[in-house]
Amino acid sequence: MMYSKPLTRPSEKTYENPLQYLTYRQAAALLQVSERKLSTMKRNGEIPHLKLGKSVRFSRAHLEQWLNDQLRGGNGSKTNEGQV
Repeated sequence: MMYSKPLTRPSEKTYENPLQYLTYRQAAALLQVSERKLSTMKRNGEIPHLKLGKSVRFSRAHLEQWLNDQLRGGNGSKTNEGQV
């Protein structure tokens, strides 16, 4: 009889950031804007985002970098992180 280690759920320590990709609600809360404003910014290409099929996600790291760029004056260019 072989002994096998029981399967366990990975702890949050396994992942550097469990909320690496944010929903509209989470991204809006991070940026302290309404979901409607975030949607407008996404539609106008003002903020980095990912399209995953019909879903949209926002990378926390890219949003934080975007915020830092805005604080330094921003370049005003439209951006779209990519599509999957």
